Amino acid sequence: MLLGLTQKQFAEALGMSREGYQKLERGENNISTDVLEKLNSVFGISADYLLYGEFQNEQKVWNMIRNCSETAKMDIMMRLIAYFTASRKIIYPNSDFSLEDFIKKVNKPDK
Repeated sequence: MLLGLTQKQFAEALGMSREGYQKLERGENNISTDVLEKLNSVFGISADYLLYGEFQNEQKVWNMIRNCSETAKMDIMMRLIAYFTASRKIIYPNSDFSLEDFIKKVNKPDK
């Protein structure tokens, strides 16, 4: 039993029949993206875990970033800046930090 559920309960949570779930377990059917999304949203099970048997750790992610193109690295950096800028407003709502101030400081560091 996975997560304390029977095959039938697990299959129902994924919106499939018990027989369909059993075929997935036996490798007779491939898993659909719909089922992958439900596994993640309902149970918090990632595609990494299903594909590789483990969750991606920071070192694996870092290696993937190091081996991608400079354009992809820049895209990742810009996305991270956008993400953390938005997160900062939620985590530190009273902070006077701004991305513009940060860029100025990076371009003209204190001596």
